[in-house]
Amino acid sequence: MHKGWMAMLLWSAAGLAMAAEAEKAQETFYISDQLTAPLRSGAAREQKIVNQLKAGEVVTVLEKAPGTGFLRVRSASGIEGWIEAERVVTEPPALVRFNALKRDFDAAAGELEWIKNNAPSQEQLQQQAHELQVRVVELENQIEVLTQQNSRLEERFQSEVLYAGALVMLAGLVLGWLVSAIKGKRRDGWH
Repeated sequence: MHKGWMAMLLWSAAGLAMAAEAEKAQETFYISDQLTAPLRSGAAREQKIVNQLKAGEVVTVLEKAPGTGFLRVRSASGIEGWIEAERVVTEPPALVRFNALKRDFDAAAGELEWIKNNAPSQEQLQQQAHELQVRVVELENQIEVLTQQNSRLEERFQSEVLYAGALVMLAGLVLGWLVSAIKGKRRDGWH
């Protein structure tokens, strides 16, 4: 009898250790690709089905029943029960991955459609490039004409400054001659 109590204590301690380990891990688990998986009231197929879990539903493993192939789990909505371990996987099942890929694909298809509707066509881009090249040539020609006009204006300005300087000098000479001529007559008249 002493051996029976000892075995029971060992099994209890092992169960508690496994439960504590499952609580610490808190890994994310998923219900496998099968459409639904029965959640049972106990760790055997003969136990009553208390709920159905859908493929891809996230569950937390609370406990493993040694030798039965069952796990005690809690669903995201808080429902607890036993499920066959083979129906629980650590990777999101194909259905969940497919739905995520479909959402990504739909978003990318929407962006592509927007680009197709709003982006200019190749012909439009070529036409715009041609128009820009023509405009560049026109602007380069205008720059050349303006540069030539600027050179001519600078030459004309220098010539005008030279003429103005010569006129000022001539006017000074004439004025000096007139002043000296007027002073000369006064001298002659006062003597």
